[in-house]
Amino acid sequence: MITLNTALTTARQTLTTVTERAERAGYYSGARTDIINSHAELRAALDMLIKAAEQAEPPTAGNPGIAEE
Repeated sequence: MITLNTALTTARQTLTTVTERAERAGYYSGARTDIINSHAELRAALDMLIKAAEQAEPPTAGNPGIAEE
């Protein structure tokens, strides 16, 4: 089971990687591959977040939820 914290960490790392790719200057032969890979990685991270959110327990007094951590 994927936890929401793990999914958020993965999504943040993916966004960092995609941002670094987007900041590379100039056009080069691998640009299209980077765009395709970035798209696939972002979709996978989003899918992971959705699955983790669906499995997560709703916030309670003992479990404040991810927003308060």
